[in-house]
Amino acid sequence: MRNTFTTSGTTFSISTVTITATDFQPGATVEFLVVHVTAPGADGAWGTPDDQLGDNSGVGHLPWRVVDGGIGDIDGVVNGSIVTTWFVNADDSDGAIFRLTARDSGDDG
Repeated sequence: MRNTFTTSGTTFSISTVTITATDFQPGATVEFLVVHVTAPGADGAWGTPDDQLGDNSGVGHLPWRVVDGGIGDIDGVVNGSIVTTWFVNADDSDGAIFRLTARDSGDDG
């Protein structure tokens, strides 16, 4: 099964973005990560693991974990879908391109 996610938009200024990740096992712990990318990798596709990474030293580029139905899951329901947020910080976000990943962290309870 392929996990999917959506965001509350595609272009952001200083704001909080709502992220919805679906198709996880109910109760899963999902790790989210947002990083700067500067170009697609050798495969020529954006949003793939070989993207060329930019400077990720600004605020907000550390991974965070959310348990489906737990604290940080805005919908609060154990249903294989996690709703969380990420703050687009002004320190390094103007004109930036980001890659969001959401993966099962393997820490399911």
